[in-house]
Amino acid sequence: MTSLDISEFKSNGYVVFPPNERMESWLESAHIEAGRLMPSQPPVSCWLSCHCFGTALPINPRLQDLLSELLHKPSAMLEKNQLSVLYPGYHHERQNRHVDGAQHGIFWHALLVGVLLDELPSDRIDRGNPLVWPGSHLTTQAELSQLGPNPTREKIREIIDGISRKTVGDGVPISGAPGTMFLLDHALVHGMADQAIQGFERRVAYYRIGNRTEEPSEIVDRRHFFK
Repeated sequence: MTSLDISEFKSNGYVVFPPNERMESWLESAHIEAGRLMPSQPPVSCWLSCHCFGTALPINPRLQDLLSELLHKPSAMLEKNQLSVLYPGYHHERQNRHVDGAQHGIFWHALLVGVLLDELPSDRIDRGNPLVWPGSHLTTQAELSQLGPNPTREKIREIIDGISRKTVGDGVPISGAPGTMFLLDHALVHGMADQAIQGFERRVAYYRIGNRTEEPSEIVDRRHFFK
């Protein structure tokens, strides 16, 4: 990552990278695996979403190399992965804004990596675009830093849930061609736009970079508040 990227990441809590040719073979295998993982019928729920955690989405060496190059950290290992699918009709009144880990009161990762598997044009946000609230990670960090060295998980969860509820305004949509990659600070409030396009299933592959590292980099080592 360039100094400009790092500055953007620190202030906004996220950064987006356009696709390049190194992602092409990974995209081919990811599409095949996503087709295998997706249910044959959309889920029967008011949200019409599907989140397949711990899946067998491919961790292509090219994707691993690209992350290591971006982070200037050779051992930036990708951990648990997730296929996120939104079906036509998906809607959540608060755009499902949240901070990962709120339900458990602990952060399991330092960095969230997303890769678009489908085209999400920048001129419309009715295709289930990932949403981010720039700078919200700074609020999360500031409030959690006041808790002291050994807060309970219940207190952490209360703080994080409160931040998500208090975050106002429309999120900034992430858009781009298949292979567009985005990095999110683990403390950033994020969510999903409505998916209103018939015959279209929005798919995003997510990976996590671990919370513990023997070789902290300027991006990965975010001083995770809790030892």
